[in-house]
Amino acid sequence: MDGFCTPTIGFLSDGGYIPKAFNKFGRRISWHLIGTIAVAISFPFIFSGCWFCTSPSGWIANGYLLICICLFQFGWAAVQISHLALIPEMTTSQSVRTSMQSFRYAFSMIANVMVFSLLYYLFQTDDKSGIIDESDLKNFSRSSIILTVIGLFTSALFYILTKPHWCVNNMIVTPTTQTTIHIKMSWLCWLKNYQYYLVSILYMLCRLNVNVSQVYFPFYVIITLRMSKSYVAILPLIIYISSFFCSLFIGIPWISRTIGRKATFMFGVFIALLNCVLFFCDQKNLTFILVIFMGIAQSVLLVSSVSLTADLINKNIESGAFVYGSMSLFDKISNGITFQLIEIFNPNCNSRYANVNCSDFYRDILVIIPGVCAFLMFIILLILLPQKIGKRNNDEDNNLLLQHDTNDIIE
Repeated sequence: MDGFCTPTIGFLSDGGYIPKAFNKFGRRISWHLIGTIAVAISFPFIFSGCWFCTSPSGWIANGYLLICICLFQFGWAAVQISHLALIPEMTTSQSVRTSMQSFRYAFSMIANVMVFSLLYYLFQTDDKSGIIDESDLKNFSRSSIILTVIGLFTSALFYILTKPHWCVNNMIVTPTTQTTIHIKMSWLCWLKNYQYYLVSILYMLCRLNVNVSQVYFPFYVIITLRMSKSYVAILPLIIYISSFFCSLFIGIPWISRTIGRKATFMFGVFIALLNCVLFFCDQKNLTFILVIFMGIAQSVLLVSSVSLTADLINKNIESGAFVYGSMSLFDKISNGITFQLIEIFNPNCNSRYANVNCSDFYRDILVIIPGVCAFLMFIILLILLPQKIGKRNNDEDNNLLLQHDTNDIIE
């Protein structure tokens, strides 16, 4: 559902197809608002269970959960794509775009820290056993309601503070000539651009690396390392704190200009490979070092991937949402296939009766898949190293706008 919605919403957002009631918000903010409403309606019910169902495993309960999840995935896609597409429209400076992406990720880390702090508190006050089971559903339900209220409040602040950018159009003014340049690049043009595919694969591998690490890390903690369930909240909390400070560091404009996105990306790939080595060592005394490095790798890879995507879009902001949406589609397809294959080979581990095979299985997953992704990212970065990302053929003024790193955000 998410994979279908991201390119669809990108196409609709680029084309300005929005309900009349949202016209005053512009093509980006309007879809963000629609997505926020959908998430607020669906998210709390996903973790609350089917309150009118007689059986928690019946087809009515499954249908209820399916509807809630589909609505949430639609809302999440609308929020994500419109928010990403808004950044290239707000500034023409590469370093400022990178800073905005970094701070965007930093604030998402703050949100994640809040989530795991809340879960840690709830688990500590209701620690009946060392594993997470059905009795913990009420903790997730309470946290989902609290987080939804906080999300609505921060979203309202976002709409108020970004009001000058509600109706940003795709006309960019150069600081040197003050002449308006109208740039057009359709979705078909992107499909003919070879850099689009390289950056898409890079984005896909980055997301796959991070998602596999995030999804299977709790199983690694409980089953492989045999740590208590409170560490399912503590260790990700450290990861997000590490990511927060790292994203703030790489978001400093002069660091972005000095080091460059490709070199920063390479550094993230190196740390990701180092994480695979630490996972393979399978030592409890290395766990806290591992989670710090995981936070660094995840922040560098995610910020660098979306920054390279913004470089690829360059001045073609009229189709920016399609670029982000289609890349997200590749990301969702690859993740879906990978997770399905993992579960096919899963030895049906249960955290109550975890055996040696289960312990090795989750360790190997966190070594092999992120390691292969990191190696392939390294190869693609080597291919892109001599190239100017976002440079189009026969486009003489292509680099003009984004070379001016002193540009202010467009008012």
